[in-house]
Amino acid sequence: MNRPRVIRGLLHTGGKTIAELKERYKGQGLTYRDFESLQRAFDLFDGQELLLFRIENRGGLEYHVSQWPKENMKIMDAVYEAEQTHPQPQYKGDRQKFMLDWLQGKYSAGMAFAFQAGDVEELETVAEEINEPDPPTMEDAAPPRWRQIRDKKRRRKGARKP
Repeated sequence: MNRPRVIRGLLHTGGKTIAELKERYKGQGLTYRDFESLQRAFDLFDGQELLLFRIENRGGLEYHVSQWPKENMKIMDAVYEAEQTHPQPQYKGDRQKFMLDWLQGKYSAGMAFAFQAGDVEELETVAEEINEPDPPTMEDAAPPRWRQIRDKKRRRKGARKP
């Protein structure tokens, strides 16, 4: 079982231009309106604190959202703006449905929401990374003693038949 490190981070995402966003998300099929939504989302995320998973991969360091604070309306607005660019939109132009799901705790992005390392200031580590072997599955575990005895008797019985 692998659990990445969880940190409390301060986001510095504001002030990005459409040209910067186009460069960052090149090749993802976003329209100009999508870039405008992303720009509004990043401006709203700026200065907010979130719990984030710190993930190191081949492309460098990335931070994925661990948990959304439900009571923070500025983050809710930012997520709604980002939701407008979702590849399979559930809330495209439907703010009422989004707000209802958000406030009831039913909202799920359906994908990882990530921030680049340059956009996050680490404030504190909430949980360290854990790398443990996976617990044995039922197939790997030894069968109960009664089953071992039964199987042994069946094998003996079958061995006597010529």
